Amino acid sequence: MKKLHIFILSTGKPSSRLIKAIESRGHTYENYSPKELYLLVSDSKNGKDRLFVENGTDALKELFPKNFNAVMTRLGGGGDYGLTVLQHLTDNIGLYSAQTAGSIRIASNKMWTSQKVSAAGLNTPVTVFAKNPKNIPFLINVSCVA
Repeated sequence: MKKLHIFILSTGKPSSRLIKAIESRGHTYENYSPKELYLLVSDSKNGKDRLFVENGTDALKELFPKNFNAVMTRLGGGGDYGLTVLQHLTDNIGLYSAQTAGSIRIASNKMWTSQKVSAAGLNTPVTVFAKNPKNIPFLINVSCVA
């Protein structure tokens, strides 16, 4: 089996179980927080998009994504910036990830998930969404009748 070098994009410390699983298979990893990464989208026609990391000084160190085989995400509450970094790594730089930024966005929001499932023609539990749910009787009735 090919030994992989994995880019872990994590808002916290990766779990000991994950690290054990990676290392027990002979793979290696580097862990980065989205907060320490800088993205560069180039104006070049050939797409010289790049990635930099803070290295404890005022200078930034360039990361070379070609040194990695895949991205694993552990974003937790990483929010939009973490997903933007993931999208840059996968879409702009070309690293493989089993998860896309779009799929994580959808899965992180119950309403978006329900909308996608319903749009695909699958049965989904009744879900009611309102910005300011003042009409409680309507919400109860619609969720019981539907």
